[in-house]
Amino acid sequence: MKNTLNSTVNHKEHLNPFIIPFFIPQMGCIFHCLYCHQETITQSPKKALNWKTFSCVLEAGLSSKRKKPGQEVEIAFYGGTFTNLPLSYQEQLLTWGAHFISQKKVTSLRLSTRPDALSEKKIEQLITVGVRTIELGVQSLNDEVLSLSNRGHTAQDAIQALALLKKFPIKIGVQLMMGLPGDNAEGFLKTTKEVIALEPDFVRIYPTIVFQDTPLAQWLQEGRYHPLSLDEAVYLCSRALELFEAAQIKVVRLGLQDHNGMHSGNNLIAGPFHPAFGSLVRGELFIRKILRGLKSQKPLPSEIVIQIAPKDISYLLGDKRRNLHRLTQELKVNRIELKVDQALSPGTWRWKLATNSKSQIITVPCPLNPDILP
Repeated sequence: MKNTLNSTVNHKEHLNPFIIPFFIPQMGCIFHCLYCHQETITQSPKKALNWKTFSCVLEAGLSSKRKKPGQEVEIAFYGGTFTNLPLSYQEQLLTWGAHFISQKKVTSLRLSTRPDALSEKKIEQLITVGVRTIELGVQSLNDEVLSLSNRGHTAQDAIQALALLKKFPIKIGVQLMMGLPGDNAEGFLKTTKEVIALEPDFVRIYPTIVFQDTPLAQWLQEGRYHPLSLDEAVYLCSRALELFEAAQIKVVRLGLQDHNGMHSGNNLIAGPFHPAFGSLVRGELFIRKILRGLKSQKPLPSEIVIQIAPKDISYLLGDKRRNLHRLTQELKVNRIELKVDQALSPGTWRWKLATNSKSQIITVPCPLNPDILP
């Protein structure tokens, strides 16, 4: 019998459409956030796109081997505040996108913007030209944290923007950041729960990273800011992930994308960056769920078999088999044997005695409330 309580786990890093991103780093941003260095994060220069570049990038994306046959394609505008761009540039980008929609090469458009840069009229216009997804840079729902980060908007602005978007047939995404100045674990989890209550379609979660040439780098140098460690960020993010999964809200991204500019010694000064941050977080959550279940089985035999889905093997092993070693130590058993079961769904698991292959398989319910469990 499968452990159906874990069946909502989402192991995909992206939504169903194949996304071709175009970056407009910090363009349209009327405030410079304390931590922001979009040119480093996106590896794109801060300059307007031209038709030649746009069409070439798009055609290359359409021919990508990562695109599955029949998969819908979505053009995305990231890295800036799209709805604060000069109107002529907004119209230009939307017209280019609509051109490929009319050719049936692209299904729809998506964009990211600020909570205080939307209105009913703007949303109606965006839908008319093919925008089907809007992502809001919410980051936090704590006004003190937002002020310290120089976001230039309030938590109420984000709440009102999400309520406004709910009136339209559009997918709504929320971008959150952990480890911001003035925030802590309790505060970030409070924001997580408040976002869940607002019912977006999906979220992205990023740990705060310190980049060169940002005000946050100066704060770090002055001792006014202390970033999360990697272990702290992984644990906190795993708790938020569990809350979102329990609410059946997709988490489509965990951590910043890896590229050359993201390595320490280049533009990255400090903070919990890891090229496989998402895998670390999902592995941490999976391990905690298994520990919760098996610690309730007393006494445990000295040797056990844990059965998992094929896609979960890397999460359960961890880097250099770290997670498996942790399980063995915390459960105080001599040996744990991992077996892949093709019939199990990602995120589900079960165990049995290692000494008897015909023994009854035991499925342990895993509580989903990280407020009351470690």
